[in-house]
Amino acid sequence: RTLQLASVLGTEFTAPLLDAIGPPGADLASDLAALVRLELFRERGVFPEARYAFTHLLVRQVAYDALLLKARAELHGRAAVALERLYADRVDEILRELADHYAKSGEPGRALHYLARAGDRAASLFAYEEACAFYRRALALLDRSAEAAADRARLLERLGDAAFGQGAVGEARARWLETLALVNDGGDRRRIADVHRKLGVAAWTAGDREGALAHLRQGIQS
Repeated sequence: RTLQLASVLGTEFTAPLLDAIGPPGADLASDLAALVRLELFRERGVFPEARYAFTHLLVRQVAYDALLLKARAELHGRAAVALERLYADRVDEILRELADHYAKSGEPGRALHYLARAGDRAASLFAYEEACAFYRRALALLDRSAEAAADRARLLERLGDAAFGQGAVGEARARWLETLALVNDGGDRRRIADVHRKLGVAAWTAGDREGALAHLRQGIQS
């Protein structure tokens, strides 16, 4: 059972997190020691908290696959809640893990929240390729309903920003045009003007002078 619990946490995990998702009163420390002796786990460090890793990735995959889907989702949910509690003062360090656990727990709303935050953090650190990946994953969780339009526009715009920062001008223009179509329906004139400004800069960068001027004029008119 301890092997399966650990498999939900990934190829590496900390002892406090494993304890947090385990059954109350379970002696997981003894189980961990036994699994280390069997060379199924190896110790990765003890400071600031004990950390372990699966010795073989296949062992982790077999243990994970043996869990029923319902149990798997429940454990991912417990892991997410535990991470929020254990890292309450440094959540930015575990945004990816939180997004992954919530996505696999059947809570797409929480996963979306943390994927967007992870994208924003990566972009703030100029890790634009990573930011793009997070934003794309977040967009994949959204449907194309009117209710999701505002979230979709926000993520598309940020994806465009990250793509432009990465030098992918064509993708940036495509994502901002999608954003523009959504914000035009919302009637936010300041937002519309800002997206036109970005499109103007992208067009100018791509050598499309006429397109750049057209977007800048439309932005002013907005």
